[in-house]
Amino acid sequence: MPRLLAAAALALLPYAAVSDGGAPAPALAPSSEPPTPRIAANLTTTNVFWPMEAAADGTVFACTYLPTLVLANRTRLIAHGRCYTEAQARACGGYHVDVLAARGALRRGVRATAPPLGPINLCQKHSDDGGRSWSRIRSIATGVTTGQLLWDRVGQVLIMQSSTLDDHAMFGHSILERRSTSLGETWGPARNLSAALPGAVTQLVAGLGGALQLSSSNRFHPNRMVWNGVGTVDNRSGALAWYSDDGGRSYQFSRSANSSAGIFLPDGISEESALAETPSGGIFLSSRNTVYHGPGLCNCRASVRFEKGGDSFGSMFPSPALVEPECEATMLNGDDNAAVMFHANPGACTH
Repeated sequence: MPRLLAAAALALLPYAAVSDGGAPAPALAPSSEPPTPRIAANLTTTNVFWPMEAAADGTVFACTYLPTLVLANRTRLIAHGRCYTEAQARACGGYHVDVLAARGALRRGVRATAPPLGPINLCQKHSDDGGRSWSRIRSIATGVTTGQLLWDRVGQVLIMQSSTLDDHAMFGHSILERRSTSLGETWGPARNLSAALPGAVTQLVAGLGGALQLSSSNRFHPNRMVWNGVGTVDNRSGALAWYSDDGGRSYQFSRSANSSAGIFLPDGISEESALAETPSGGIFLSSRNTVYHGPGLCNCRASVRFEKGGDSFGSMFPSPALVEPECEATMLNGDDNAAVMFHANPGACTH
């Protein structure tokens, strides 16, 4: 477990510079690994991705964005990131600005007009020594963004759920699920998960980070796999969660007594949630949000409790102990032990 906890703090992804006005910076040569950063907690740190990193085939990635990290088979760390080629470097510094503007236009009934970036790559690295050293960066998929990863200890398979993108690289159409039985060395064909989820699902976007597999001792649903994201279900939009009790062959949405759509956070509140199992057999979720930020507010994560292993959920509430700069965070349990939960997030965020 200590190895996994340390690794969760490693995926700090720096951004490549862009010139004024959002235009790409002049072409740069591939960059070697920079010095490892020092952080206030005085933990050992390791670079995972860095700007202008070159793959073995010569492709240069200007930056790597939206990190996802999971421990597979208790031996291998798998890191995923949404990576931009040097020609797409303008996205490295302005992704959030572009997305917010485009979504505002979409809600007003206007099609987003941001210039397309071209096919986005999903990049991967792995480490077999607890994060001290990493393999070279490589693209494992195009046309999808970083999503959630899970090591299914029952099926002994690595599962990835990632969002497809439109031609402006901003909106998800559906979620593709891929599996690897070789610890990420190769990935199988993509399955469109939208067809497996009940109800009419549109604009579905996968969450980020590690998905959750409940402990083998969970009193309600041992080894259940739980995922989260945002989308529109039965004409309601917002954050939602889905689970599988049969190794991913079928899925169901978590439900609320007063929401048939299964939406636990309303539209516009969150896209970046993290999950951990509680000792009572439920699930605690913390989420990036816009509700609890601002003058006089806690500037903290929005939280939701799921009952009975994720069957249903309650109302959203603030978690003042989980102060955040409205950014992606990570939450995980100890080694098959729901009595211990860890939460990590940045102390500051620049967009």
